[in-house]
Amino acid sequence: MKTKQLTTDQLKETAKILRDGGIVAVMTDTVFGLAVKYPDIKAYQALVNAKGREEHKPFPFMISALDQLSAIALANEKGKKLAARWFPGALTLVFKKHPQVEDFYTDNKDTIAVRMPKDDFLLSLGQAVGTPLLLTSANLAGQPPALNSGEVLQQLDGRIDAVVLGSAQGNKASTIVDVSGEEFQILRQGGITLEEIKESLVQTIALGADHGAFTQKNDLKKHLEERGIKVLDFGCFSEESCDYPDFAYPAAKAVAEKKADLGIVLCGSGIGASITANKVKGIRCALVDDPKWAKITREHNDSNVLAMGGRVLDSAQMIEIADIWLDTPFSGDPRHQRRIDKIREAEVREEE
Repeated sequence: MKTKQLTTDQLKETAKILRDGGIVAVMTDTVFGLAVKYPDIKAYQALVNAKGREEHKPFPFMISALDQLSAIALANEKGKKLAARWFPGALTLVFKKHPQVEDFYTDNKDTIAVRMPKDDFLLSLGQAVGTPLLLTSANLAGQPPALNSGEVLQQLDGRIDAVVLGSAQGNKASTIVDVSGEEFQILRQGGITLEEIKESLVQTIALGADHGAFTQKNDLKKHLEERGIKVLDFGCFSEESCDYPDFAYPAAKAVAEKKADLGIVLCGSGIGASITANKVKGIRCALVDDPKWAKITREHNDSNVLAMGGRVLDSAQMIEIADIWLDTPFSGDPRHQRRIDKIREAEVREEE
């Protein structure tokens, strides 16, 4: 077998090789990796043979979107929160494996290691394949991991189907955290520190309001902090007339950039704040004036920003709605997930 040499411009061809059960060496944010699609027993065995690796050593999984996690892992709330905060990034999470994952993939263990590397080509490749990938270091067993495509070919030329030319980013190895039990455990310290992980488990809300909801914003902030929630307050900080985009936009941006878990934006009617927030890619802001809609928009839309109006609701009403919204999880119903996926697809089309 001759190993094909591809470039990052050949994404479709690379994805086809993986879909057809081939092995492809790809650059990651740490070292070069070998990827095969999951589930594919023949591809798995070919990967074992290519590395000359003992079969009892399980391979880690790579996902390219958070919704792929449910197909391979049983994630508790702590694990979901860490994945939402740090994926893609330098973190590997160990979950209870999904019952549908055959035991040989995990050497009969009940856990599974999952990563979402922060590499645009690799994420696009995973999305093009459409399934999770098995991804392990590109080297023969017992040899050092390859950092560029030349080193890959020195060790694996003729043993794998293709290599994407280039160099890995060479970042520090990922931190590995076991979240399969009630308490998380650091298995390997990498690019993300224990302190950062602990901090990210504290729920954080981005809060922004104009003068039309100044009083309610302050009352809401106090209530959230009493609940043990960290608040990023983007203003405003007085009753002086101001413009809602100056506060709603940075609050929504903080959610999109994963600096906050969720956001709450306020203005006189809530309308301007909601329109502003929804201009940020990845934001699903819901304008709510009734507790029942707060529950529904979390269950059905997985809304990540809540908008309310200071001339519509008083502080007590806002607090009631915010509590219901914060305490209601997304249902995960396939029909609702399908519709959310179509919202994401619409955002991508608008960027083209």
